[in-house]
Amino acid sequence: MECQVQVVAQGMWALADLVDASRRLVVEADGHEVHATRRGFRKDVRRYTEMVVFGWTVLRFTWEDVMLQPDFVRWALRSWVRAQDGERVPAPPPVLARLR
Repeated sequence: MECQVQVVAQGMWALADLVDASRRLVVEADGHEVHATRRGFRKDVRRYTEMVVFGWTVLRFTWEDVMLQPDFVRWALRSWVRAQDGERVPAPPPVLARLR
């Protein structure tokens, strides 16, 4: 994984938090302050959609996920890789605060 990588395709440019180019995986850690405006929210949603259209998988986590629930983040990343490799995905780890 590389940090702060440019993802470029026909007419699309994005700066992604983490990228595994060999797996075409983008990992984003989003803080609330970035999406505090309607324009910022719209811009990021469109950017994520464009990356998916051009064949990238985008896994998004909140700042709270990364800082307070690292077991969940590790499980999600490892499970995505396992699923891509045709392996069984384990159940998610128990977490203190599940959002439903």
